[in-house]
Amino acid sequence: MDACQVCRHPRGPEFNDRWRDAHVAAAAHITGEAVAMANLLDLAMLILASLGALAFGILTAYAILRVGFALMRVPRRPALVKTQPQAARIS
Repeated sequence: MDACQVCRHPRGPEFNDRWRDAHVAAAAHITGEAVAMANLLDLAMLILASLGALAFGILTAYAILRVGFALMRVPRRPALVKTQPQAARIS
């Protein structure tokens, strides 16, 4: 089994998330703090994306229900009113 040329960990099926951060840090010559900051940024983007999707779903459901209830509503028809002329009363 050969080793990674960047951070010297063994390659193979054991190349998983445990080695990913170390590999990224060694390949880019960055510190562990930068990797931690990148991980926090990834987490923040994931949370914000999920909240955005949730808000979009709620607003879409609201719009669908509003249109549906508007289509079910019986349209109002103005009632015919018979008008009759009246003379003004002077008292």
